[in-house]
Amino acid sequence: AQGLSDKKLMDRMLRPETQKLSDPAHVRAWEFGNFQPNPNTVVSYVQDKIDGHNYIYKNGKIQINRGKTIEEFINNSQSYQAAIVKFYTEKQRQIKGKPSTGVFEFQFTDNWPAAATWSKLDGDRNPKKSFFALKQAMQPLLPSIRYDFIHPDKPVGITIVNDFHKDLDGLTLHWQVGDEDAQSKQLETVKSDGVVDAAELGSL
Repeated sequence: AQGLSDKKLMDRMLRPETQKLSDPAHVRAWEFGNFQPNPNTVVSYVQDKIDGHNYIYKNGKIQINRGKTIEEFINNSQSYQAAIVKFYTEKQRQIKGKPSTGVFEFQFTDNWPAAATWSKLDGDRNPKKSFFALKQAMQPLLPSIRYDFIHPDKPVGITIVNDFHKDLDGLTLHWQVGDEDAQSKQLETVKSDGVVDAAELGSL
């Protein structure tokens, strides 16, 4: 998923009028800065919110709200990129050793000024939202939601990944679903370099 660069970098690359993306010539200028207006014919950028959301997956397609300003477009594109990075990084860690043998993060940083790429740091080394999402998803002790988007009716759960090279004892898992009461669970030993399906939340 591509995320737009910081506003200051965008201002250096694109004139205010060009930032509006309201003309084919504007699109060509953005594309010169690595922006893809319709990646793989799956992602499209629309002018307004979709069902009240700034980005949504629907009928096999992804729509992202451009917003009314460049600041809104930057925020929405980076929020979508962060969500994708977090979900798939956690997904790979949840299947550690069965069969995943590791995670390789593609394009961590831009080596050139760019309007939008898959990087987590832009050409000025400004962190995008995806940088912090990746940092969180790669923390050594990771609680994460276990969700199968291919089979969304399957139960949702919480998986704990321990990448410390030691057993961890005395852990308590706390979680809350929506407006429901917060819950907690005392965990048995989480083994060194282990993966534990710690809680079942039912179907959403």
